[in-house]
Parts: sequence; structure tokens; C-alpha cells
Amino acid sequence: MKKIFLGGLLAPLLISCSAEQKVDYSTRTMSPVPAPTTVEAREAAQANAGGVKKEAAVFVAEAAPESSPALVAQGRILYESNCISCHNKNPLEKGSIGPAQANTPWEVVKVKIVTGRYPEALPPGYVPARTTKAMRAFPKLEKDLPALWAYIQSFK
Repeated sequence: MKKIFLGGLLAPLLISCSAEQKVDYSTRTMSPVPAPTTVEAREAAQANAGGVKKEAAVFVAEAAPESSPALVAQGRILYESNCISCHNKNPLEKGSIGPAQANTPWEVVKVKIVTGRYPEALPPGYVPARTTKAMRAFPKLEKDLPALWAYIQSFK
């Protein structure tokens, strides 16, 4: 009984999707200019359109969290379960996709892990090792950042 009932519901759908129906694409409309898909593209489009320009970000130094053996152990588990697919198991060495992590400043690590992007203002003298935007965001790790930082710094 159920098969007949489901077949009865699916039959009109299958008939409407049959190959015999022709679609007239000449009546479909598309936006003449596609919407920008990245933050940089949106900002550039806004600037070209005479929009409000964004002020340059100013770097504000922040004290790195303190380390402890318990944090290092917790950070090791987090790093090995989330980071080594792109970064090397040893944070001093570059990985298959991601750069070495041991010399990255706390302010950069904090923002990059949570958002997947570099902070708007980088610390003086810091130059990103790679300019790709391949890193995805890990917002779930925000509360665990001190542990990850402790593990990464334990290699210095």
C-alpha cells in the first residue's frame, strides 16, 4: 500500500521532469554583473562605485597566553587532530599546504585559526609565509587557542 502511495506522489514529479519537455532559455534572465564573492572583491567593487573607503587597520599587540604542561598535552591532541592534514606534524617545518607555525605571532595564530584569514593589521616585521587563502576557519577551536599556542611554542 505504501509503494502505491509513494508512486502516486512521485509520478507527477517524474512526468514534469521527463525528457520530452522543452525549456525555453530565451525567457530566462541573468544578472548583468555577478555579485562579488569575496570580501576583497566586494570592497574593490564598493571603492570603484564611490563607496566608503575602509580605514587602514592598526596593529594592537596582545600578550600571548601562558603555557603549562597540561596545555601543551591538550594542544598536541588538538593540533594532531585538526592541523596536520595541511601543516607538518612538527610546527617548525612547512606542511603539504600550510606553512611552518612555530614562528607565527600569537595575534596572527588567534585570528587565522578562528576566521581562516590573516588579521587586517599584521604585526610589524611579520610577512605571511604563503599568500594563499586555502585555510578554512576553525571557530570551534576558539576556546582551545591557548592550548594550541602552547603546543606550537613548545617546539621553539
